[in-house]
Amino acid sequence: MDSLKLNLEVMDNFIRFINTGDIDLDQSIISPDVVFYASTLFSMLIQLGVIPELQH
Repeated sequence: MDSLKLNLEVMDNFIRFINTGDIDLDQSIISPDVVFYASTLFSMLIQLGVIPELQH
């Protein structure tokens, strides 16, 4: 599996986890030591085109 396809699959699972809170997805894609910073996460999702950039 090429890295782009794998990255997209992980992001899809991550978004599914965020939207559902499915613990099985959590344990399969997120390290128990992870620290999230919302602005960084949102910037990444915008750059990936997963969510639209906010218009002021």
